[in-house]
Amino acid sequence: MAHRFPIALLTLSMACGAGLIFLAHPLFSLGAWGDGQPMAIGLMTSAGCGFLALAALPQRRLAARALQAPLCLAAYALAAVTLAAAPFTAHPWRSLFGPPETGQGLLWWLALAGFTAQALVLRQCRRPWRLAQSIAVAGALCAAMLGLQGIDWLYPLLAKARLIPDIRFLVFNEYLAYDALALLVLASLEPRRAWALFLAGAGLAVLLVSRNRTAFASFPAIVILAWALRARWRPVLAVPLVLLAALAPLGIEAWGGIAPLWSRGLILRVALPALPHLAGHGWGAFPDVMIRHLPAAGVPTYQSQWGGIGRDLFHSHNALLEGALAAGPLGGGLAAFLPAAAAMRPRRNRAWIAAAFALGWATLDGFWFEIAATPPFLAMAAAALAARPARRRWRPSAAVP
Repeated sequence: MAHRFPIALLTLSMACGAGLIFLAHPLFSLGAWGDGQPMAIGLMTSAGCGFLALAALPQRRLAARALQAPLCLAAYALAAVTLAAAPFTAHPWRSLFGPPETGQGLLWWLALAGFTAQALVLRQCRRPWRLAQSIAVAGALCAAMLGLQGIDWLYPLLAKARLIPDIRFLVFNEYLAYDALALLVLASLEPRRAWALFLAGAGLAVLLVSRNRTAFASFPAIVILAWALRARWRPVLAVPLVLLAALAPLGIEAWGGIAPLWSRGLILRVALPALPHLAGHGWGAFPDVMIRHLPAAGVPTYQSQWGGIGRDLFHSHNALLEGALAAGPLGGGLAAFLPAAAAMRPRRNRAWIAAAFALGWATLDGFWFEIAATPPFLAMAAAALAARPARRRWRPSAAVP
């Protein structure tokens, strides 16, 4: 009985995390950003329950090793840097709880570590792990179905057939590429053929609906590169490749960019004057930085051709740049390093998949941003790829029937 409660609480926490996208439904709308804040609150609440469950787990050594996974350690480091820099920012509490749109801040990074540790434990329990995967697939597919109306060429056909739903979780689909990446990784590691095919099909469907051109262009090349390097791959290689993936978008934008990245180039020009601040400006400070430096960047505020002037542009669309603005150069480096940490200790004969996952994650972070429903997906994929957290195989048969 002592085993059952922690496992049940872990399962509940992981299941709630996997289904956070459902909190973007208008029914749960609250706060300044109605579809973002409920997910952020759910992320932190469910992660907190998971930490309590890990603390109550009788297998203390298993819990301790799970909490010391490379991705967890990287997330702790970024949280610590955020905490150290917060007193020197204009809005310290915003660095703790994150902005209302995403919730990305100190508690976000702790939640990423918590979900990774939970997934490492639950991975060894067949039924809870399958339940978490099922809810993740259901949430991603539901968001994709409601997001079909966001595909330009498909909208007139849906409208003609009167199939336009009354609701949509978010006004953009690109965040679904993170979910698709995680589902494809889980499919590649699934031993049961039927379930693996279902996960792969769901992942591809979600990826197509995401409209994420970054994923369309990079994922095939990343898989080919990782497969080609599988015999020579070493986990340490993930660090320079991930940092290159984080820096490449900024280099393209600084050099002059290409037509689809014109807006990203303006974002970089607006943010550059704020980078020398060693402690950063706090998480969620990009709108303040943008307004402050628009004149210096030569961006007109009246009759501007840039749509970012009139939109709620709350993120710099680059993890390294966002981390540097939030917590200084160290924060930027750690934010870019997170995907590499996920590939540091892979399962045997799965290092190339871990490399593809890390590079895919880093590439998406180079051009887009995560929402509050993203960390549980990334944590599940990272845990599925990681080596076992305990030296001896833990048999949860006494805990889970």
